[in-house]
Amino acid sequence: TLIRAVPIALIALGFTVAYRAGALNIGGEGQFYAGAIAATWVGLHLGRWPGALAIPAALAAAFAAGALWITVPVLLRRRFGVQEVISTLLLNFVAEAVVSFAVTGPLQEPTHIYPQSDMIAASAQLPKLVEGARMHLGLLLALLLAALLAVLLWKSRWGFTLRAVGAGPTAARVSGGIAAS
Repeated sequence: TLIRAVPIALIALGFTVAYRAGALNIGGEGQFYAGAIAATWVGLHLGRWPGALAIPAALAAAFAAGALWITVPVLLRRRFGVQEVISTLLLNFVAEAVVSFAVTGPLQEPTHIYPQSDMIAASAQLPKLVEGARMHLGLLLALLLAALLAVLLWKSRWGFTLRAVGAGPTAARVSGGIAAS
């Protein structure tokens, strides 16, 4: 259960940031898929790297791909006024189709029998917390990121600004002249 909860917790952290900023990003699933494709590509192609480099590279690729994926709704909102609820929801289906294409195309295992990628290199996999168990370092990483986000949201200027903008233009202006646009 905890293994399956880790990605959901990470998606929830991303949702929290958007929600506190006043945006309703329900595209976390699509961002997750984009990040999974990027991390898989890194795990398959940088497998000869030592784990101290391969794991951060895979995590950075996943983060960058998820951030890049959300730029489409941001641009649609800023340019055409499209509500992020609609665009992020619809992009989830696009991301699912991209994953389907990837595992039946460029990332498919060499025998082309199953719609899946090869196993990523051991050096790019998160270390197990207990030998012989399936639980990996992702659990601790998710808990650490949750604590870090809580501190950033409630104890930093960035968090105050984000929450003020999320509360609305009047709240942002009254809270210290913060521009809400």
